[in-house]
Amino acid sequence: MSYNLVHWLPAVSMSKHGYRRQQVSWSAQAIAAALLARIVVYLSVANASSSIEWPLQRMANISGDVFIGVMVPIHERDDRLGQCGRLQGEDGIQLLEAVIYAVNEINDNTDLLPGFTLGMLALDTCSSESYALKEAIRLIRPYIVAINGSPGRLNAQNCSKQGQEAAKVVAVVGSTHSAVTIQEATLLGLFNIPQVSYLSTTPTLSNVERFPYFTRTVPSDVYQAYAIIKILREFNWTYVSAVYDDSNYGIKGFQELEKLSFEHDVCFGVTQRLQKEAVQDVVDDAYDYIITKLKSNPKANVVVAFVDMQQARRLMAAAHRVRANFTWIGSDGWSSRTSVVDGLESTVDGAITVQPLARTLPGFANYFTRLRPDNHSEKHNPWFKEYWESEFQCRYVGEPVTPFNSYSRTCTSNETFNNTIALYLHFIYDAVYAIAHALKDMHRVVCGVKRGMCAEMHDINVATLTKYLKNVTFKADDYDAVFNP
Repeated sequence: MSYNLVHWLPAVSMSKHGYRRQQVSWSAQAIAAALLARIVVYLSVANASSSIEWPLQRMANISGDVFIGVMVPIHERDDRLGQCGRLQGEDGIQLLEAVIYAVNEINDNTDLLPGFTLGMLALDTCSSESYALKEAIRLIRPYIVAINGSPGRLNAQNCSKQGQEAAKVVAVVGSTHSAVTIQEATLLGLFNIPQVSYLSTTPTLSNVERFPYFTRTVPSDVYQAYAIIKILREFNWTYVSAVYDDSNYGIKGFQELEKLSFEHDVCFGVTQRLQKEAVQDVVDDAYDYIITKLKSNPKANVVVAFVDMQQARRLMAAAHRVRANFTWIGSDGWSSRTSVVDGLESTVDGAITVQPLARTLPGFANYFTRLRPDNHSEKHNPWFKEYWESEFQCRYVGEPVTPFNSYSRTCTSNETFNNTIALYLHFIYDAVYAIAHALKDMHRVVCGVKRGMCAEMHDINVATLTKYLKNVTFKADDYDAVFNP
């Protein structure tokens, strides 16, 4: 796999420096009690004069004979509102729809899963470690009950329909943010549940001893750091500044950059670590301060920003306010995100960002732009009306009030799409297909030529499924998808 170099205004070019798709696995050695202590309850927040229940607890569902769990950041993180903030279209809804698109394709292909279907239960992480853990508990509750002395996770006749479906979850696709994925991998590993991440790139997740059931369809930040250093050397930018976020993604990413900088004679003049703040005024002041610190060393006018999308937006807004002019080198956490640059094009002009080699997902744009709230199952995507309200700034009569949908105009469902399709959706699409192929390979071994769910497939050993998953190879459009241990 190669990295894309995304050069904001005017061009996009591709790096010569390539690497193979890397699949790594991790083990979970954490203590369950420590994890459960971090689980938080829902909060109500005040909006104007009324009290609003927020966030809304929802779950996307596609019925099937065997299920995957899916963890996606439908909403961005906002600690002011009890962890969940605004809905994310490009980085939330589109990811979920790419999963739905993949599951529908798989179930339409009777040769892939012989005689049985793949189901899905999808939950929102809100880009928050503690919130994601709480939601992940909903997926694995049958495993917890089984350990506590019940006859077993699949003996769920007395459970709700949702509980019965959760008992059939054999693997989890998730998540986006590395810090969130680490927490999920630690929890899922306690129950030997295989996990495939689609965007988490921290080197920490390469620790096989710690996370033996973890795999991913994107490469480690070790390669991304190398690509950034090569860019700096190519342009002879050997004295630069750096900003990184206060998370595993940012800290580990910058550590890799520092390590490589010594080997390639690159020196960091000013380095700033971004802290997470809950109050907007504090956020603005903190980011303005960071930009001012960067400006204090004009010789280091090239700034490497190893941050996520939300922080990159705030950083660029601060640079715009302070009238700072830098050449930005960006990590994949904000590469190609239009939400970062909208309205700030002059500030981001000339930036170069890197990301794993991305491609369009064939057929997805046509599928997605045809979706309407009145033709899309609310069961499959219970956030779609909320997305439509956010996208077109209108309200559906009878829909729940949120802190963000105080619009006066009524939605018609005939509004016209004019949004960008994300370039990285194939990573989550590949994750779903990898699990499907692992199930197919397992079925071939335990069921032979018999179609459908034989007895052995009705009680899948999830630890054994991991072994099939790590050996998956399949043809994905114009390339071979291979997981390298």
